[in-house]
Amino acid sequence: MARRENIVAALRQSVAKIDGTQERLAIQHGQRRLRIGVPAIDTLLDGGLVTNDMHELRCSLSRDISAAAGFLFGLFSGLDSNDDIAWICDPSAVLDSGRLFPDGLAHFGFDSSRLIHIYPMDFNDCLWAAGEAAKTSGLAAVVLHLKGNVKAFDLSATRKLMLRAQSSQTPVFILRQAGEEEASSAATRWHVAPVQAVGDGIYNKGLGHMRLTLTLEKNRNGQTGQWTVAWNPQARSYEHVASTHSLLPFYPSADRQDSASKMGQIVALEKAS
Repeated sequence: MARRENIVAALRQSVAKIDGTQERLAIQHGQRRLRIGVPAIDTLLDGGLVTNDMHELRCSLSRDISAAAGFLFGLFSGLDSNDDIAWICDPSAVLDSGRLFPDGLAHFGFDSSRLIHIYPMDFNDCLWAAGEAAKTSGLAAVVLHLKGNVKAFDLSATRKLMLRAQSSQTPVFILRQAGEEEASSAATRWHVAPVQAVGDGIYNKGLGHMRLTLTLEKNRNGQTGQWTVAWNPQARSYEHVASTHSLLPFYPSADRQDSASKMGQIVALEKAS
């Protein structure tokens, strides 16, 4: 009887990998989840992001990469493991975004000494390094920071990373800078966009906490959505806030003419000999 139950369980796992129900089966066996902190999002995700899988975060513009990276480090504050995180960066992405600023990471309660910075010479080496890191069970997470939609990072390449993440129980995050949505094996894909911050009780005329618009574009369970969230550095968690798209007011300069003065008569001169 025990042998028969083992065969049935193995068949269920095989079918789950094919039809996309692997997450739901894993929940029944107590699979770990990474909570975001917003009840509406965590409920939709059946408790949070699956930690032994691959997830993608993207931003449409290069200038928004700080927002996407900030969202990622906010998630890292909820990791159970205090092990190191491998940060693998595509050379073309570094040219636009630069490198991580340690003091900025402290805002998320993250110790920058836990980062293992890997800067290969080209994307093929990036992909190899990410694959090797994804096989390592002694890491808290693996991040592959790339720019745009790289041809080499196709559906087959993402599937390899996903399978290695599931095997090693190490979460893999794809941080796509200035890239469009495309087919991948990621369990979830998020679009991150910055939102104007508002004043708080202490700095009522200054910048408040980081605000983001999160769009869940892909979910292996099928449900998606959009939320505006704010980072709470005291609670080290995200909070659901009302959406706001108002812009800062612009005031006209004082003591300035309404329009440029006339330049006078324009005379055509002959070419000098």
